[in-house]
Amino acid sequence: MNEKSILVVDDQSLMLKLIVTVLKPLPYQVTAFTSPTDAAEFAGRQGGNLSLLITDLRMNTMSGFELARQVRTQCPDVKVLFMSGADLDEYDSDAPGVHGFILKPFMPADLVRQIADLLAD
Repeated sequence: MNEKSILVVDDQSLMLKLIVTVLKPLPYQVTAFTSPTDAAEFAGRQGGNLSLLITDLRMNTMSGFELARQVRTQCPDVKVLFMSGADLDEYDSDAPGVHGFILKPFMPADLVRQIADLLAD
């Protein structure tokens, strides 16, 4: 079975480093960006081979919803896990392509559990 690939995007570098550190020992190929634009360009080069996008909802240059829309045009089967420290009013669990949400700050075990659930075959 192919290794699952995860794209992580958060414009806060400290949060990004934390997530990458949590995921490093797990059997996933993890790529991380602080720039949503760079992440979207990376996704376009993957030929549809992304398993999961984990993205912050609120970023300076692009919303997580917009990033997910762009990534899904290149990788239509990608699952999306949104994260945010903001109020949940802006989060719509019924929006197309939304597979999960995790509220910041979160426990690493909660993130790992959500990822495992989303990537279970």
